[in-house]
Amino acid sequence: MADDTFRRDLEAIKRMPLETIAARWGYVRDTHASTPMNPVLRGPGLPKLVLKRQMNGHWTYFNTRDPDDNGTAVDFMKNRGLSFAAIRATRRATFLDTWRRATEHPAPPWLIRRGILPATLDTWKPLIRCDDKGHVLFAHRNARRIITGFEIAPPDGPRRFASGGRRALFALAIRTPDAIAALVITESAVDALSLAQIDGCPTEHAFLSTAGAPGAAQCAQISLAGRILPALTTIILAQDGDAAGDRQADTLRSKVDIPDHVRMTRRRPPDNTDWNDVLRNRNQDG
Repeated sequence: MADDTFRRDLEAIKRMPLETIAARWGYVRDTHASTPMNPVLRGPGLPKLVLKRQMNGHWTYFNTRDPDDNGTAVDFMKNRGLSFAAIRATRRATFLDTWRRATEHPAPPWLIRRGILPATLDTWKPLIRCDDKGHVLFAHRNARRIITGFEIAPPDGPRRFASGGRRALFALAIRTPDAIAALVITESAVDALSLAQIDGCPTEHAFLSTAGAPGAAQCAQISLAGRILPALTTIILAQDGDAAGDRQADTLRSKVDIPDHVRMTRRRPPDNTDWNDVLRNRNQDG
């Protein structure tokens, strides 16, 4: 298990933006020399670096002065004297630094524009923050309630997950564990908030987000909840109303291990929509 965790950490680091990592050594992008496919980094007294993202998602680089200084983000840090322990620590530090710099906001403008009411946010008090660019950050926590990463909802452009973080579960839950009767699993944090609002914010339910296709660790976390929540009777699979959502629901059906008394049901929004679409359409019709 330790070896698997080590490999996963190194794999995640190789996918982290190398430009962000190199900034710690004083590198900045040379906008005149860079292209969309090959960012060029420079720093005072530092050799020029050329970056490229490979087909497997790894960022790589080469030093234009030293042919032995090249490789992945792991190689970059190793070549600058960091131990493997220090390199692994950068994975957690990078996204946690971003989280710490962000600020709490009772009603982020992006969420309000998406139809989420301040009263809904006040009911659930979700673990969210806003950065200085107006992005909303939705924290994922593991079974030990440790923040492992966060969903990022930008004011414009696609939603994504924090580089270097690991998906666990974003959760809306205000009742004690012994009072939760249902787990409602959605694809994104804004969908969890949307469906909670559509349903009238039933506090005996916990609304969760996997931030996309559920992974093995997330399925294990949901399985654990299914075993230890004494009042739990239902798990509702509320993924998007498209083929990808159906595949995610099928993954949860096959990978989540729950007691016999807990039933699992599919709650599908209309074709090719998600729960935030449903909420905003209702608001427009109303």
